[in-house]
Amino acid sequence: MKFSFKKEAKIEFASFDTLLYTSVESVENEEILFEKVCFELGIKEPYSKQMAYIQGANKHFVFLKDFKASKSPFIYPEPLLFSAFFQKETRFKNLCFIHFKPHYTYLAFYKDQKLVFCKNIPKFTLAFLQNQANKDELFEEFVLMQGRLNELCKNYQSEAVGLLGECDFNSILTQKGFVNFKLKEDDLKDQSTLYKQESANFQRHLKSKDTSLVLKLFACVFICFILGFAYVGFKAYKAFKDYELLQSKEFDFKNTLKELELKENELSKELEKLLNKNEAQSLSLEKQNKLIKDLQNELYLKPSTSFLYTLTKELNAHKIKIESLKLEQNSLIIEAKDTQNLKTFIKNLENNTLPFHLKNKNLKENFYILSLEEKR
Repeated sequence: MKFSFKKEAKIEFASFDTLLYTSVESVENEEILFEKVCFELGIKEPYSKQMAYIQGANKHFVFLKDFKASKSPFIYPEPLLFSAFFQKETRFKNLCFIHFKPHYTYLAFYKDQKLVFCKNIPKFTLAFLQNQANKDELFEEFVLMQGRLNELCKNYQSEAVGLLGECDFNSILTQKGFVNFKLKEDDLKDQSTLYKQESANFQRHLKSKDTSLVLKLFACVFICFILGFAYVGFKAYKAFKDYELLQSKEFDFKNTLKELELKENELSKELEKLLNKNEAQSLSLEKQNKLIKDLQNELYLKPSTSFLYTLTKELNAHKIKIESLKLEQNSLIIEAKDTQNLKTFIKNLENNTLPFHLKNKNLKENFYILSLEEKR
């Protein structure tokens, strides 16, 4: 339902069946009031709600509704519709209004021309009454008895009952001793008094709640972004450092291989020179054999490049990264972190399934030191 006033500014009323409502002790701070009402009504997601309230001396009558986009700057709880009646009414200050709608019916009590209480009448709707023959009996059952109309009118000192909607219960109300009258929508057109009731406007409270929600959402998104960026940066930095370390070890290993190749070449050349020299000087067969044997032993004491190649191949096959590589007589000493792959490699060595012998192994501070010798 919409009305216009003040240069065609549109006013809307939130349907009663979409509202939650309660009375709470008066507080000055609206944020505290909102939190207090949400707690009392068991609202688990308070920032999905809008608040409007009617100020009282000791209590506030508060309404909540779900957020809903609207171009209108003025949205009020539907029971405030009846405040327009007092623009022209001078006989009564305390009234009870019964509003009949197709899918809901409610009572609205005004005291000193101010809304102080509402009560829902379940099931008793215009749709329910449409095909009923005994409407007065149903009115007496649902409104007078279950709705406790007489008791509530006495409690709020109602001087009369106003009826709004496509219904006719004036006769039974008169029979029961109620002063009553029929309302028309034309009687409620002048809603200018609502403009003064700022706290009762749902849209007045929309900005602060909506801004608070947006700020919280922005903060959450910003924090998630920072954490995500930090995590990606950390992973990238770690990957970069691992790559640098791997490149450094690969460079050292290649240099070691080159050094071994140079030494092997030097020994081969030395052997050739000695053989030529021995032949030229006509050394005795015994001296030649001894010299050759010594040279061969010297060669045997140094690991061959084929040994290094085979070892490198097996380490890569087992996905093992070594920390250091040393030469010691006819053995290669490698140091590697204790991993499952390394344990598998050691087991294969012990089972004699690899082309080299395991001479010795030591575990020190989570690192294995292995001494390997080439099979001959």
